[in-house]
This record gives sequence, structure tokens and C-alpha cells, in this order.
Amino acid sequence: MSIPFHNFSISEKGPGLACGGVLISQKYVLTAAHCVTGPSMRKVGKLIAVRLGEHNIETPVDCDDDEIDEDCALPHMDIFIESATPHPNYTAESSSKYNDIALIKLNQAVNYTKDVQPICLGEAAQVSKWNNPGADLVVSGWGQTETRGKP
Repeated sequence: MSIPFHNFSISEKGPGLACGGVLISQKYVLTAAHCVTGPSMRKVGKLIAVRLGEHNIETPVDCDDDEIDEDCALPHMDIFIESATPHPNYTAESSSKYNDIALIKLNQAVNYTKDVQPICLGEAAQVSKWNNPGADLVVSGWGQTETRGKP
């Protein structure tokens, strides 16, 4: 049904998608540094929580409905953020996107479910085969699927 490591952050300005991220352990989420510092953060507001287990932000209950079996996700969970730490070499005011990465520490450990799991990182041998023109890869996100019409 889903990509169980993918999540989004909620800002102090209210409900709604602020930034995406990936769960990397029971207490940590990896996100972009521009989400936690600088002009972009000021625009969306300070992040206060992370929503886990959400798969379709347009429906209250997330289900894959086929004619034989309906598979519904467990209710999403919102976990408050204890701290957010951008990469020490990230420069928010620069047009460069170098080091645009941050760690979010959650204020409690996440209980894993079928719909909430940490991202699995491949071993070196597996990863090297992905560095191949024409390889099939999966990208997840909540935002635009194209940039100026270019995938």
C-alpha cells in the first residue's frame, strides 16, 4: 500500500504538509536542512511534529481498494519533535543546495507497524547496481513530480 518510511512534518502554523522526510530509526527522521532553518523554514513555520503512517493526505482513512480485498492502513501517528539539527556546513542563504540535510529527533520512540518502518539502506554491492543508466528506481515524496515539465 505504501512506502512505510516516508513521512511529513507539521509546522506551528497548523495542519498540512510542511516538509517530507524519511524515518531512519525509532527516534530519528532525515529531512532537508531548509525545512528546519533559514527563509524556507520561516515561510512554512517552525516544525513541531512528524506524521507517520500517512499515505494519502486527501482521505481520512488510507485504503487500497480492489474488488476482492480492501487493505486499510492503521491510523497515522503524530510524534512531536524534540530537536532539529541541520548539517553544520549548510548555508541557508546560499543558492547552493550543498549539505541541505538535517536530523530531526523525535520526543518519543516510534512503535513500528506494517505502515511505519525505518528506511532500509542497501549494502554496497546492491547500491552499485543501481548506478546504472536505465535502472528502475522508486522515488517517494509529497510535492511536485516534475520540475518545469522535466521529470
